[in-house]
Amino acid sequence: MIRPDGGPPRWFCPTECGQPLKDSPILLFCPGFVGVGLALTLHHKALGKVFEVRCLHIPVNDRTPFEETVRLEHASSPNKPIYLVGDSFGGCLVLAVAARNPEIDLVVILANPATSFDRSQLRPLFPLWEVLPDEVYDAIPYLLRFARGNPVEMARVNIADRLPPRLQIEQLFQNLIALLPHLSDSVDTIPKDTLIWKLKLLKSAASYANSRLHAVKAEVLVLSSGNDRLLPSGDEASAS
Repeated sequence: MIRPDGGPPRWFCPTECGQPLKDSPILLFCPGFVGVGLALTLHHKALGKVFEVRCLHIPVNDRTPFEETVRLEHASSPNKPIYLVGDSFGGCLVLAVAARNPEIDLVVILANPATSFDRSQLRPLFPLWEVLPDEVYDAIPYLLRFARGNPVEMARVNIADRLPPRLQIEQLFQNLIALLPHLSDSVDTIPKDTLIWKLKLLKSAASYANSRLHAVKAEVLVLSSGNDRLLPSGDEASAS
């Protein structure tokens, strides 16, 4: 899903969510930096019992927003709230949509939002990437992959402590297998010029979202991780 396909951004309903219940509220997930839309993989089944889940997939070379989708969903079901879940860059995007649509009943959930981009420890290095020789640039994906966190800890997220050790191990391996598509959607295959453009987009998205926070009327829940090595997400959540 990470490779360019020439298509526009699109919504997909994960099969693990199953058939949504009648009148289920809509949950729209907006992905992070890479844009694949698989970050909720381990939660699809549970979320599908409550919501009609749709995940946004943004092809590598595409640059289209999704505000119109929110407007269409509201028009089709004006009495149902719309849950907007944004991860990293997606957090900036859903804040921007909420700020521009105060009349729509939205619930905003932010996971490590990139609104703290200006305070990232890696930000001073970003301007240098444009002038890096290709052989040095090839090492950048490994740096960003390290910054994404421990996949084993991610796989343990929904394993109950009360389970026998054998079942915990089985569940851990099943979760790791389910995470593989998400773990492989790193920047390894993103061309240098596209990655540089995405970094500039991230900067502008954070700046715009921060400048419009006063216009957000929706309920907002901020989820942050102390293990985020790219952004000071813990400090950002405390400040909010």
